[in-house]
Amino acid sequence: MGAGRNAGKSEKLRLVTEYVNAYESDLYHVAFYIAKDSHLAEDAVQTALLSFFEHFDHIREVSVPEVARAYLLICTKNAACNLLRTETRQAAVREKLSALYSLRKLQTMEEDLAQKADREALLQALDVIDQTQSEILLRRFFLGESPATIAAALGLPREAVYQTCHNGKRALSKLMGEVSRK
Repeated sequence: MGAGRNAGKSEKLRLVTEYVNAYESDLYHVAFYIAKDSHLAEDAVQTALLSFFEHFDHIREVSVPEVARAYLLICTKNAACNLLRTETRQAAVREKLSALYSLRKLQTMEEDLAQKADREALLQALDVIDQTQSEILLRRFFLGESPATIAAALGLPREAVYQTCHNGKRALSKLMGEVSRK
């Protein structure tokens, strides 16, 4: 039984090799006609030949060269179409990702410019208000110090720091509105 199996495998290998040698050029031309790319065409031919080898035992009349050639051409055409479709999808995804990256980069630049303008307006407004009020606001909202820490550092009651923060924010928003209108 083992000798018969080996004979079948050697016959299969002989026929596949014969068909590859006979039809490889035709298969490549079909694949290249569809894909318009030599690398995709080569991949399509390899895919078709692997499919042919894997399904060799299930193809009726595989020993008839015309049947084998037709099967190989159909497999090559399908493989080339699938590879081209995959390549087209991947190119579209790459293009969308590139556009999205460019858009995000542009948005980041716009946000940076807006933040810079806001910082400049805030600095102008801080220059206008009282120096103690300005220092309290900077310590509280930019340095993140607690009202108790600010009160102890400046020798003020904690309630005065709370009140200064509340009134200072209102004064700053009013001043920044005037600065941004100019």
